[in-house]
Amino acid sequence: MMTVENAASKKRNVFISYAHTDREFVSTLAGELKQEFPATVWIDESEITAGDEFTLVIGAAIERCTHFLAVLSPEAMKSRFVQDEIHLALAKDRKTIPVLLRPCDLPWRLLRWHYADFTGPNKKNRFTELRSAIRKNSNRPLSNPKFYYWVLTPMHAAATGAAVALLILLTILLSPPSRTSATLLDSGSPRIVKLQLRNHGWHPSSVVGRYRLKFDDLPIEDANLALVDPKARTMVLPQWTLDVFLKEPPTRFDFRPRKDGSYPTVAEVDKVIRDQTVTLEVAVEESNDPAPGRQHHVRATCFPVTRIWPFLRSNLPTIPGGQAHAP
Repeated sequence: MMTVENAASKKRNVFISYAHTDREFVSTLAGELKQEFPATVWIDESEITAGDEFTLVIGAAIERCTHFLAVLSPEAMKSRFVQDEIHLALAKDRKTIPVLLRPCDLPWRLLRWHYADFTGPNKKNRFTELRSAIRKNSNRPLSNPKFYYWVLTPMHAAATGAAVALLILLTILLSPPSRTSATLLDSGSPRIVKLQLRNHGWHPSSVVGRYRLKFDDLPIEDANLALVDPKARTMVLPQWTLDVFLKEPPTRFDFRPRKDGSYPTVAEVDKVIRDQTVTLEVAVEESNDPAPGRQHHVRATCFPVTRIWPFLRSNLPTIPGGQAHAP
């Protein structure tokens, strides 16, 4: 045991607990502390005289100290006196800084503090950090003990991961359901229709299919379009879009008959089609559907027929000579 007492201020009294086999290092440590805190070094063997009850002397020194340094080594861990001094310093709630001189199993009572690691070659920086910690009247982290890496760090990581997972789960549960809309885009090809589905909610939605092209007031039969890629993705992710590419129906578009039973010619359709609108519908399963797989929503987009006229014209039946054909 060794104490370093600040002659100028009673706020920095340092008690050093150590095993006698580590005396050489402790002498160096005391000298380094004296550079920061002008003091006298008290060494138990030279100061305790015959007849003194050294336990009382040591106890009084710990009572007076403001900072307790425990020099840790395998020999110190076997010393009953070092263990008793650590116990008393902790009981008195003294500022405690473990100083790891040689690798050893740290006392469990010191695991809550970071230690000053003197096991490496660069001891000069450690002395500077130790003096700085005492000067600031704190036992701020100097280095991380094995307990920190092996136990606390995994525990903190697990707790953080659990908290993040819980936050994500609550966000999903409390966030708005999926809400899908449909928009026609330019496909760049006269034989393909491009439909974009956008999910405005925070849950995924599923595209059921049934891409139906409806002509409203035009004398053309409604028809279901086919997917260019039947294996295309059908899920619309939250806050994301999905582009769907459609091609001509399995059978060509047919004209509706007039009231008299005859059919209009392609030329007649050409005259009225420019000012008309068409509707493209798709069946979508939203995340809040009460009966998934049985109840679907129809999402539709309306647009001028001129936007898909090249596609439509290439799939209308050809009537030789422009004459109407019989039903």
